[in-house]
Amino acid sequence: MAKATRTTIRKSTRRRTAPVRGRATALARLSSKLQPTLRQFTRRLRPGLVRLERQVEIAEARTRRQAARLLRRASEELGRLEAKGERRWQHLTERARRDAVRWLRRVEQALEKAGPRRGRTRARASRAKLDVAAGI
Repeated sequence: MAKATRTTIRKSTRRRTAPVRGRATALARLSSKLQPTLRQFTRRLRPGLVRLERQVEIAEARTRRQAARLLRRASEELGRLEAKGERRWQHLTERARRDAVRWLRRVEQALEKAGPRRGRTRARASRAKLDVAAGI
């Protein structure tokens, strides 16, 4: 099998050369763009500043709306988590109540099975009868 060769046409890239400008030409260019008087300069600058202020106000309002929306979503999510946690807590407390009831029943059953010991009460009663009989 012959190895496939690929022929490409190389394009030579033209390099851009930046025009050589000195400090003097840059300063001359800037000064030519400036208005001759301050009043003309402010008249030219004022519409741009007003436009920029509007853009900032719009951006601030957009940011406030986004923040309010995010805060609302976080609050809703917190409410959902709280409700879920409350359900879990109730489930745990129900389980604990059932366990407590079961243990109390066990204790009651154990006490019922043991019952009062009659031997002691009879002995006490007989002593009391003896004391009465003896006149004490």
